[in-house]
Amino acid sequence: MSALGVEVADPIPGERDESDIAAAVAAAADGSITFIDITGPHRSETVVRRVLSRRREQLVLSAGFGERTDRLGRTIPGQARPDACMRAVDRSLRRLGTDHIDLYSLRRHDPSTPVEETVSTLGELAQAGKIRWIGLPGTSGKMILRAQTVHAVTAVSSSYSPMQRQPEHEVLPVCRRLGIAFLARHPLGEHHGPRGYAPAHEQLLQAVLGPMAAALGITTTQLALAWLLDKGLIPMPTALNLEDVRNHARATDLDIAPGPLREIDALLAPRTAGPQRSPGAPDVSGLRPDACGGTRRRR
Repeated sequence: MSALGVEVADPIPGERDESDIAAAVAAAADGSITFIDITGPHRSETVVRRVLSRRREQLVLSAGFGERTDRLGRTIPGQARPDACMRAVDRSLRRLGTDHIDLYSLRRHDPSTPVEETVSTLGELAQAGKIRWIGLPGTSGKMILRAQTVHAVTAVSSSYSPMQRQPEHEVLPVCRRLGIAFLARHPLGEHHGPRGYAPAHEQLLQAVLGPMAAALGITTTQLALAWLLDKGLIPMPTALNLEDVRNHARATDLDIAPGPLREIDALLAPRTAGPQRSPGAPDVSGLRPDACGGTRRRR
């Protein structure tokens, strides 16, 4: 599997054209990026299907369920129930035109359903050959540990970037301890709805990383992705067009000295007094801060 993946978001009429996104996914698959993650409503799955037929065996395909929210951004309850999970994977398989999904993930925590029930169902899907690996959202370390008692969890995903480093407090240490891959979503800053990133985060990214990237002869985006790769994480930038994918792929070939990367750590260190843990979460402050195991799995 490639060290870096791309996220295929839902097309937006007038802003993100299906043909452009399909071309970007095809370019990724034909190049060095073989990990394709599908998010959003069903249209993104139909876009990916257009490029799957000749490339399925070379791709690691990721999809998920349970991401619908109400108008206030709250998770709609019941999406993680066993029956809902079963229906969701069958619908995705039909839309994608494939017989299995490599990584199938619960996207958002559903307070109405114990995570153990959801993971048990995902385990049944793995036994049936409909999925290969199980993924979870990075809601809390405690949830990951509970899930792991039922079935091995392969990957955890959460927003993580030089500007948004909350997972360092609890979720990343648990992933390192258990050897679970961490997918860094929104690696270029805080996601601001379906249309892009929060302007304040884009400005901060440019202000802090821009001069460093220019001195290295690379783009700000490539430096941010290289920073994540150096930590042993899997960045998941969005594939919006062909040029985006080509620029993202170059980040995997960079050989940057430790100095600039440590400078980013210092300049954008989390502004907290100490580790923040969710209620009842395990104290993982003593774990080694080394790279998350299993993130560089290759085919």
